[in-house]
Amino acid sequence: MTTTPPPDAPTSNSQNENPFLKKAEEESRRPKKASLLESVIDGKHIRPVLTVLYGGPGIGKTTWASLAPSPIFIPTERGVDQVGAKRFPMPETFGRFCSIIRTLSTEEHPYKTIVIDTADGLEALIWANVCEEKKVTSIEELKWGEGYTAAKGKWRRLMNELVELSERFNILILAHGHVKTFNDPSLPDPIDVWRIKLHDKSAEVLKECVDNILFACYDVTVVKENQKDKKGRGIHSGERIIRTIEGSGFQAKNRFNLADPIPLEWQAFENGVQAFYAK
Repeated sequence: MTTTPPPDAPTSNSQNENPFLKKAEEESRRPKKASLLESVIDGKHIRPVLTVLYGGPGIGKTTWASLAPSPIFIPTERGVDQVGAKRFPMPETFGRFCSIIRTLSTEEHPYKTIVIDTADGLEALIWANVCEEKKVTSIEELKWGEGYTAAKGKWRRLMNELVELSERFNILILAHGHVKTFNDPSLPDPIDVWRIKLHDKSAEVLKECVDNILFACYDVTVVKENQKDKKGRGIHSGERIIRTIEGSGFQAKNRFNLADPIPLEWQAFENGVQAFYAK
């Protein structure tokens, strides 16, 4: 005998056409969206260096940079002329300087290291550019530090470009140093400290962006006639060194666990970086 199901009883076809089941099936077939967790990077990222080397005049900063792999200099002063390294003509304006950076970024060339010689000479070009835009003859004519703030903005945009460029090329920024009085809250008296010869707002941007701030100096040993004496006599060895870790009288930092100090030689610096990546 054949039994006819009641009119309200669900059939197998009606179950398959259940809208909730159908939607779940469709969603299961859709490709899953990529998760940000899939972009997590593990391990060290090996790339060229973005480094500032500063120090007193004549210490050998330009010579040090000239021994880097395939360097090309963008000079803002005449120091590189005596070294004889490959270089662009000295840019007369900040716009011209930016054009050189753009050329090195977009055109094919054999250079592996871009050297800016020097940061303080570049700052002068930036200040002149601000004065031209603001229609003043001196950056100090602008009130409330407006000129230095505008210059800081230009430094920020330039450093963003150099950070991107440093994924492909070594970027070395040479700078003069000068001594400034520093009030350290942890010390009873102010101290004299070697710093990059830039306005504080400009130096702030530079220090934030680079991997290393290296201080080039002569090796000096302090000798005290009496160990209880607060001060001693400096013995100048004549050896030129790089300080890679900040001390009481200078600013420095590095992200490669470099020894401190190291000789003022490119090979010593390069060996330290390679040893860091080899670990």
